[in-house]
Amino acid sequence: MSLVAACALFATGCATLPSSFPDGAGEEAVAGAIDDWALTPALVSERLGTPLVVTAPEALPRRFAEQYIELSLNRGSTLADFTYSLGLMGIPTMVNDNALADRGVWVPHYAGSVGKLLDAISSSLDIAFTWRDGILSIEERSRYVVKVPQEAEIMSAVASELASLGAHNIVTSRGSGTVAFQVNKGDEAMVLDYLKRVAGNAATVSLQVAVVSVQLNRETRRGFDWSAMGASYTRGGPVNFGGGNGGNGGNTPGAEIGDGTGEILALAANTTAESAGAAASTLGAKLSGSGIELLVRGGEFSLNGLLSTLSTYGNAQTTQNLVLKTLSGSPVRIRSGNEVPYVDNVGVTSNENTSLGSASTKTAREGLTIEMTPIYDAETGLVTIDMDMELNSILAFVELQAGNQIGTLTQPNIQEQSFNDIAQIRAGETVVVGGIAYDQVSDNRNTLGGLERLPLGHRADRVERRALFIVVRPTVRQYEFD
Repeated sequence: MSLVAACALFATGCATLPSSFPDGAGEEAVAGAIDDWALTPALVSERLGTPLVVTAPEALPRRFAEQYIELSLNRGSTLADFTYSLGLMGIPTMVNDNALADRGVWVPHYAGSVGKLLDAISSSLDIAFTWRDGILSIEERSRYVVKVPQEAEIMSAVASELASLGAHNIVTSRGSGTVAFQVNKGDEAMVLDYLKRVAGNAATVSLQVAVVSVQLNRETRRGFDWSAMGASYTRGGPVNFGGGNGGNGGNTPGAEIGDGTGEILALAANTTAESAGAAASTLGAKLSGSGIELLVRGGEFSLNGLLSTLSTYGNAQTTQNLVLKTLSGSPVRIRSGNEVPYVDNVGVTSNENTSLGSASTKTAREGLTIEMTPIYDAETGLVTIDMDMELNSILAFVELQAGNQIGTLTQPNIQEQSFNDIAQIRAGETVVVGGIAYDQVSDNRNTLGGLERLPLGHRADRVERRALFIVVRPTVRQYEFD
């Protein structure tokens, strides 16, 4: 069957190879992995129907707050004196601390509502007025209980930040999802503003994550592979063919070849695998004389496999697509890989009659580990993603000498790749927050010694391209308090 007929017969099963690596192979893989992500809405708001502040200082009733008062307190007056003055107006007042009752207060002259006077004294002396059980209580700090997410790390962070802002006596309750604290009047506005922002940002963040690994390889081989035949030449000597039975080889005379290499090259280029045996006998008949010495080592001479015309192309793609849910400010972790055990240490204990051996093992971890912490800002609608990635690969096991008694140990050779990345995007946007890409190129050539400048050699090219893409799209469910 002719070559043309064979190709026609198997045409339906044939495939073409690209001449080079396709551009955008990684981008196409990423696009395929996130094709249906847009079906999930970027932002969803949910009203909880409960207030943010569970307990707060109760204000003076309106009938007392709007009551008109004219008051003058000279130097040396105390809060105890001010309490007595309010009592004369029908406002029951008490001070819950003797030291606080002795604190000085000076009001040269005031005419206006009681509520505004209390606000002025509260700001001036950094004290709190709270209406509790029908009595106006003068206290050093106001007491609050607020709702926070029931997550241990978030509650701990809120408690620490409240202390930094000036809050006192902070108590967190994960069971009730609340934080109780006391705060001075001077720090009250700043603390409450902070808590409102915390409540607005306390959203559930869903991270749509795709880990896409793309590997492309291309290998081409062309020319006459002299290294596979083991050939060399010298000028002015006889032709020698190595014997088929090993040893030092024998001398086999041949025919004249002339003074050049053109006939050899033409013969190699026009020889097919089907006529390899005929090619060997023809080659032997043409080689002798004064031009070239050709030594063929090892058994029967054949051109089968020496003429390289192979071209290969491969494309491997791995995609891991998952959705992770977490609270804003809480980390999530992805781990994909395995653990390989190996002997870490061996020992030998000897006495007069016996020898005891011992060994300890460890495990080498390989694979991909990703940790991400999303932080949502309700005011701007931005999601900040802090990501740490670590990629470990076991390249090989290395044999180490451990002395005459122990012998050798085999330890893993681990390649570690890691990076940290921070991305700030709007909810619903997609970003490649990390990636590792590298190319490995191999170019191997061989020819007859002394003929390096002539186009008679063999060339094998191999290009391997690997890329790892980590694609993230955050979506947010925001909670609104009354």
